[in-house]
Amino acid sequence: MPFPFVGKRQPSPWLIGLVTVGLLSTGSVTYWMLRNQAAAPDISNMTVQVESQPLQVRIDASGTVQPIQTVNISPKVQGILAELYVEQGDRVTRGQVIARMEYEDVEARLDQSRARVSQAEARLARIRSGNRPEEIAQAEARVAQAEARVRESQAQLDLANERVQRNRDLAAAGAISLDDLDTVLNQAEVARTTLEQNQASLR
Repeated sequence: MPFPFVGKRQPSPWLIGLVTVGLLSTGSVTYWMLRNQAAAPDISNMTVQVESQPLQVRIDASGTVQPIQTVNISPKVQGILAELYVEQGDRVTRGQVIARMEYEDVEARLDQSRARVSQAEARLARIRSGNRPEEIAQAEARVAQAEARVRESQAQLDLANERVQRNRDLAAAGAISLDDLDTVLNQAEVARTTLEQNQASLR
């Protein structure tokens, strides 16, 4: 006589289905993770180590340069501006030649003095050809005086050029005032008047 099955129960269908779904889900997730790990790109060559470095900052801006001190430059001897070697805003250094003046007045007087020397030498030649020794000596003295005045005129012309150079240096250093400049200009005018008087004595 068969005995009934005691103490054992067959699992219900929904429990079997739940276990089956769980196993399938676990397998799918595991497969997906393994696939993504295999397909991940190598980015080691695209990364760098972070380092501390100084930062260079550059700023581009526009503005106006305002000088701390303004110096008026003018020649100590009157003349005409012949050449200007710099433009507004150029950087200059001490002793740099920035302009050239024409001293036509002084040069013209120098040419006149040379012409008078030539005339005096011509008179001396005529006197020596038939005059007394006293007249010859006087003519020689006049020629010597004329030559001395020419040398003096040449020296004044050289001095005028030197004063222009010194004036550039003083103006660049800001060491000359307008009063000092006026004093030097007056001295140059006195020297010019003296030259004219000496030239008149040769006539």
